[in-house]
Amino acid sequence: MYELVPIEIAGTGMRAQNIRMGVVASNLANARSTRTAEGGPYQRRLVVCKADIPLAFQDTLAQTNVEDLGMENTQHSALSTQSSMDRQSSRWLLEQHLRGVSVPSVERDAGVRLEYDETGNHPDRDANGYVRYPDINVMSEMTDMISASRNYEANLAVIKNSKDMLTQLIDLLRA
Repeated sequence: MYELVPIEIAGTGMRAQNIRMGVVASNLANARSTRTAEGGPYQRRLVVCKADIPLAFQDTLAQTNVEDLGMENTQHSALSTQSSMDRQSSRWLLEQHLRGVSVPSVERDAGVRLEYDETGNHPDRDANGYVRYPDINVMSEMTDMISASRNYEANLAVIKNSKDMLTQLIDLLRA
């Protein structure tokens, strides 16, 4: 159903941002971890997000002629695009091809930062007195956390607004 597509897409965005916030929290918690079960310092994790656009949709876009969309005159493209597109075909494109975002993988960054241990007491220091820490910038991770949180909130607002519009539509149809 076309009316639920925005809610489904926003839901996938919320799931992706939730994963992203969890990964950033893990990075922050382990910013000074010098030893893991696998050995060596913690490895920073990075979330990879991917738009879920099936290949058939990309093929459809590649085969679409610019004139068919009414975009030959760039001054009036915004007005002519909607009037020249068949509403049924645009609804079909939305229902069949726009699926949101997914998280295909969480990658690891093996970068390390060497710090000299002046006290000489750290159990993981090497022969030269250096300790290998994960290459995690706390300020950058906090910025990433704020970004993920705001993206989550934006997707939540889309769901709320879509729900409100559907409720108003049902109320109009009842009247």
